[in-house]
Amino acid sequence: MEAKKYPRIQSVKNMNEIIEVMLCCRLFSGLTTEELSGLLERVDYQLVDYSRGDYLMREDSPYPYMSVILSGTIEIHRVLESGNNLCIELRERGEVFGGAVAFAEEGKKAECDIIARTKTQVLRIPRADVYEILAYYPRVNQNITRLFSERVLSFQQRLELLSYSSIRKKIFYYCRNILRPDEDGSLRLSLSKSKWAEYMNVSRPSLMRELRVLENEQLLSIEKDGLLVINSE
Repeated sequence: MEAKKYPRIQSVKNMNEIIEVMLCCRLFSGLTTEELSGLLERVDYQLVDYSRGDYLMREDSPYPYMSVILSGTIEIHRVLESGNNLCIELRERGEVFGGAVAFAEEGKKAECDIIARTKTQVLRIPRADVYEILAYYPRVNQNITRLFSERVLSFQQRLELLSYSSIRKKIFYYCRNILRPDEDGSLRLSLSKSKWAEYMNVSRPSLMRELRVLENEQLLSIEKDGLLVINSE
């Protein structure tokens, strides 16, 4: 059962504020302000507030919505067979969650926990209204197909990264397969060191120690604005 003590449903919010977020949401890419306004009038959406640490979605519970993060940051957690609780992804303003459960067979339960990392507000669209949106807005169909495809690829990359036992191998895999080179061919880290360590499921001190070792071996250099890889062979 969904943790009903957590959500605080709001009835009023400036429509322009909602549309501003939806315009930067990839799910609604290509839709105009007028189209988004019409979309919101067509669906029975809810605005829900969460405090830090609140559950937006619980593992083994239904979640018959697709949701857009209007503000704040959420953590997606998965409990492994070992019993460890792993934060597998962070999502922020303008990103979407809940689609996999919303499009599964009715009554399908979630396979992860979603927790508010900060004070968060989301726009929840009920499952039935999601199908209506897809029927009236073909562009959203295209967007959601692309998003799901990218999420599957990203999840596969994350699983492979986590399969490595050494921090060094995790660093090299991340640099070779996940970071995108700049125009000059250099690889710069867009995450903070803390978030990078969390993504790779290692402690920040352990990550920094390994980075210093790699720097001493002249395999990479650490700069204030990110990570510049010299040679990962």
